[in-house]
Amino acid sequence: KEKYLAEINGAYFLSSKFPSGKRASLQPSFSAGWVISKEDFFEPIKDVMNYMKFRASYGTLGNQDIGSFDYLEKMSIKTLNYNLDGSPVSYTSSPDPKSLNFTWEKATTIDFGLDMNFFKNKMTTSFDVYERTTSGMLTKSHSLPSVYGAPVPKENNATLVTKGWEATINFRNNFNLGNKPFNYSFKLAVSDNTSEITKYENPTGFLGIGSSDEEFYEGQ
Repeated sequence: KEKYLAEINGAYFLSSKFPSGKRASLQPSFSAGWVISKEDFFEPIKDVMNYMKFRASYGTLGNQDIGSFDYLEKMSIKTLNYNLDGSPVSYTSSPDPKSLNFTWEKATTIDFGLDMNFFKNKMTTSFDVYERTTSGMLTKSHSLPSVYGAPVPKENNATLVTKGWEATINFRNNFNLGNKPFNYSFKLAVSDNTSEITKYENPTGFLGIGSSDEEFYEGQ
């Protein structure tokens, strides 16, 4: 009778932006809902609160928003700043090192929500509280000294946790104005969230603020 709701989704992706053996990503999600206003015990207040639904969901999404060939050791072609025999000279540089631990970033979200409608569904409200964990973020693999002589390769090596909430109130109504229907509505939306890095390779706590070597750190 549409009181209890459930949904299961699953997606399996392959991306050529990652090395062979690291291209697969399983991205499942689960959600459930309970329409409390359809229960018999809800009838005494249904004239004021017309609808009430509690819901929960858990799901994972993958991120492949990176360059198409970031996992390859590319030899770049450059031009010397002087000529030989009257012609510019091109040369290739040694490739930057890459890590074998290079695959999808994963964002996993757990969400709890409550929907309520009042006054013959003229006022609708929605409230959500959630936590999103982004794991396997592609960041530098290790802290290495500058004498290493090359950029530190990226790998799935950091975690970011975001906790937040969202609330929305909508009100809509109508009346006759000059023998014609006049519709109006108002909407109020507020939200807040805090993100914290819970894993990052920066054992010395180096910040490098204002430089090209600016760093993050655990607890930021």
